[in-house]
Amino acid sequence: MTRLRTASSAGFTLMEVLIAFAILAVSLAILIGTQANSVQMNDRANRMSVAAMLARGKMFDIESELLREGFSTTTQRDGGTFREEGFEAFRWTAEVEVVEISGQAEQEFVEGVTAQLYGDGESDGVLSGASAVTQFLPMIIAQIPQIINDISERTRRIVLTVEWDVGGGTQSFTLTQFVVNIDSEEFLREEGPSPDELLEALQ
Repeated sequence: MTRLRTASSAGFTLMEVLIAFAILAVSLAILIGTQANSVQMNDRANRMSVAAMLARGKMFDIESELLREGFSTTTQRDGGTFREEGFEAFRWTAEVEVVEISGQAEQEFVEGVTAQLYGDGESDGVLSGASAVTQFLPMIIAQIPQIINDISERTRRIVLTVEWDVGGGTQSFTLTQFVVNIDSEEFLREEGPSPDELLEALQ
């Protein structure tokens, strides 16, 4: 005698199957999206690492060229690609700027040095009472503006930007560095107390 299958032992209904497939589809979409974002982030990190490496190398080249050929009195601009390095997709632009120190900043620096050495009226300076040393300080302080001007003339700011295309946009990495070209003999060739005079005063 054959028994009829009851409703409780029947298979999945069409609605249950559709719901299961919908849940599976949503889960797969989330998983694929997460994986795609992970790949994009990894690719972006790799490109940033390459850009940083290329920027460091190019910055060294620019600095070496500046110290070898000397500084220009005006802002210089240059650019190109990294084809020779094997990274044609990356481009670079560089600006070598003259560093200018304002008169106000110069005056504030001189006033700050003077206050530290002589005192500011509320507290004594580090050299208060050292008359043997302080007799040379006016000459030294008077040379500070010229020293600041010399430092400004011998300093350049390099702003280097590396760019590359990503999808429909552009990403970039910017590096800034100061280069100072100081010839010690020429830089110290200023009028003032000689080392022997300073040593004698300190004794």
